[in-house]
Amino acid sequence: EGLDLYTMMEAETRHARLAMLAVVGWPLSELLGPNFMLHGSNHLAPSVLNGFDPLSFIAVAGILGGIGFFEYKTSLRRTDDKKL
Repeated sequence: EGLDLYTMMEAETRHARLAMLAVVGWPLSELLGPNFMLHGSNHLAPSVLNGFDPLSFIAVAGILGGIGFFEYKTSLRRTDDKKL
């Protein structure tokens, strides 16, 4: 298999940082987000749990598509020559 320990450690760090940002970002988006992006009278953040309207779906799909493309392009680089 082409995955070495350094690659796995790098991926684990990347995903942990993304999870930490998500924990902070969800409540902040409901507190500080513009009203046109929030749902209903409770001002809920658009998500899989709260539902999407067309504008927020396009925005979230574009952001997640860009992040996924970056993840795909950086996951295929060779790291065998790097020292730990």
